[in-house]
Order: sequence, then C-alpha cells, then structure tokens
Amino acid sequence: ALAGLNLTSANSISIGRLLPQIIYYVYTYAVLGRDDIQFIIPSGNFGNLTGGLFARAMGLPFNSFVAATNANDAAVRYLESGFYQPRETIPTLANAMDVGDPSNFVRVLEYFGHDYEAFREVMQAYRVSEAQAVATIKAVQAQHGYLLDPHTAIGWAVGEAGSGKWKVEGEKGTRVLVATAAAVKFAGEIAAASGIAVDDSAEIAKLQSHPQRKTTIANEYAALVDLLLQQ
Repeated sequence: ALAGLNLTSANSISIGRLLPQIIYYVYTYAVLGRDDIQFIIPSGNFGNLTGGLFARAMGLPFNSFVAATNANDAAVRYLESGFYQPRETIPTLANAMDVGDPSNFVRVLEYFGHDYEAFREVMQAYRVSEAQAVATIKAVQAQHGYLLDPHTAIGWAVGEAGSGKWKVEGEKGTRVLVATAAAVKFAGEIAAASGIAVDDSAEIAKLQSHPQRKTTIANEYAALVDLLLQQ
C-alpha cells in the first residue's frame, strides 16, 4: 500500500543519512589541510564513521579511524577475534550508541572487502566503561569548563587519556574528535550520573516558543498507513 510513497528510515541505515556526513570529513580536510589526521569517532550504528570511509574512498588521504564504543562493542570484538558477532543491545548512559548489531558495520566490512588485515591497517576500536565516561565528563568540566555529552565523552576518553589501556596506538598525528551532541540534549542523564547540573531552561524555552505540530493516531499499523496515504 505504501509502495508509491518516497519513504525511508531516518537513521543511518539509509544512505541518505550518510551522504551529508561525508561533508564533515571533507570540511575537516579543507580546514586542516593535513595528511596525518586520525579521526576518533563515538560509534553506535557506525554511520558517521562510514561517511568518513566514503570520503576516503573519494580520494581524501585519511588512513586512521578510531571507533570509540561503549559496552556495545562489536568493532572491538571484531578486532580481537576477526569475526563479526552481533549481540543483544546493552543499555548505557550513551544511549544513541546502544546498538548491538550496527547496520553500518556490514558496510564497513564491505568497504574493506571483508579483509581483516586491511581493516586493521586503517581501523582501531576501543571500549569505554560507563564509569570512565562519567569520570571524563567530570574531568573535562573541571579542567576546561566544557561539558561533554556522554557520547563525546567516550571519544574524549579514548583520544586524550595518554596511558594504559586507553592509549590510542600508532602514530599520534593530528587527532580530530567527532563530537556527537550538545550536553543539553542529555541534561537529565548527565545530572543523574555525574551530579553536574545542566541549565537547559533557555533551550527549552526556545523550543516551547515554536508552534506544535502533531497528530494522534491509534497504536496500530493500519492507522499509520492510513495517515501516510492521506498526506
């Protein structure tokens, strides 16, 4: 019934989501103009990282991508074993990265021709515990006066902590952390986990000034189909 409609998923399983993400990497190269960039990317469904690999395939000289993951660590386990082993999603503070079977990881494997050694030449992956992420949020706030969201904190923990198991291997190069979101988006989660209050009143007030557009339908697939066909 919906075959005639141009519908797609809003998440990064859709190629339409990945195409604009390529621009992040093109812009970074245009600004920095360096061939030694190492991207550190908080990774859940691996859409952003896949966009970076697409930019590389288009000719940009990127040879180091680091996937920073939470407990949903498919890339880490692939590097450890050579086998892709999806599993049930584990809920965490960085909930946008809670993907046990990332749809774009198959695209990443296809990019490398399912060649484990080719993958290892370009890719690294590290997992960060929830405790480490919270500690990073606190430390960066104290040292730099900047409040990280939980996802970016995971990338920061991988990229900046320079010793022990958090150390990123290989040549340091020019590290670029791909930040994920504004902390205000996760105000409640940050406050509960770290005790740091996030003043989101101005942002919420700004949103509340916009007109609301919503439609209420029954919790049934048929009702959704009817609504879409009416548009």
